[in-house]
Amino acid sequence: MTRDEVMALTDEELRIKAAELAGWREVFYDRRFGALLGCPPNADVEGYKVPPDYAHDIAAAWKLVKQLERAGFKISVHTGMIDPMTGDVLDDSSAAIWNHDDIYWVGTAGPGESPRAITRAFVLAMTPGKP
Repeated sequence: MTRDEVMALTDEELRIKAAELAGWREVFYDRRFGALLGCPPNADVEGYKVPPDYAHDIAAAWKLVKQLERAGFKISVHTGMIDPMTGDVLDDSSAAIWNHDDIYWVGTAGPGESPRAITRAFVLAMTPGKP
């Protein structure tokens, strides 16, 4: 996925992609039940569990931050800042920046949307091939 493709993902697409990159074995939408289903690794459950709503739940998004920290990333989450990649002013926007070996991945969202920004940055940082 390119950076533009990641930035264009809907909240539900972000949720699915983040869940896959966070280690969920299977994430899929079951049209019969109208539900997003998945099963995390080492889950001792019958059936499936729904992946967290990373883009809307700060507690769930913060688990992505912790996963990145364990992987050796340095994390900074800001509101109203300048994008270090483009120099664009992100007034009244939330942004999450991941720094690893001087490479930045920035996820942006609207005012008060830090969970969405964190989720986007997580997907950008964890996508193979680094968009």
